[in-house]
Amino acid sequence: MEILQKDLEKRNIHVQDSGKLPQIVELVKERLKTLNDIFPESEFFFIRPQSYDEKIISKKWNETVKEYLITVKQKLQDLQDWEPENISQILKGTLKEFSLKPGQALPLVRMAITGKKAGPDLHKIIHLLGKEETINRINGFLTAVETK
Repeated sequence: MEILQKDLEKRNIHVQDSGKLPQIVELVKERLKTLNDIFPESEFFFIRPQSYDEKIISKKWNETVKEYLITVKQKLQDLQDWEPENISQILKGTLKEFSLKPGQALPLVRMAITGKKAGPDLHKIIHLLGKEETINRINGFLTAVETK
C-alpha cells in the first residue's frame, strides 16, 4: 500500500478517502506481476477514463445496450444500500430485463467505469468508486459514444 501511496504522490494525485486504499490494493493484487504494477492496475480508481476502445464500442454498441446502460445508471442512482452484492444484482438483473448476455453489455459497462477491457470484479470497482463517481463516469461514456 505504501508503494501505491508514493506513486500517487509522485503523480500529484490526491486521494480524498485514503481509507479505501487497502481495499483497492486487495482488489487488484491478483493482477500484479510486480509491485511496480500496482498503479497501472489501479489507476482507474484515481483517474477517470479519457478515451475508450473504439474497436469494442463499434462491435458491442447498439440501441439495446445503450438502453441497458441508461437503465443501470438509473437503478444505481436510486440504490439506497450501496453494497457490492446489490450492485451485482442490478447489473445481472438488468441484463435479464433486456434479454442480454453478459458479454453483450458488461464489457461496455466496464469500459465506461474503468476505460479498460479487463480488470477486477466490476461490482466491487463500482462499490469502491461510489455512487456519484460511477454515475459521472457512465454519463461521460454515454456522451462520448453519442457524439462520435
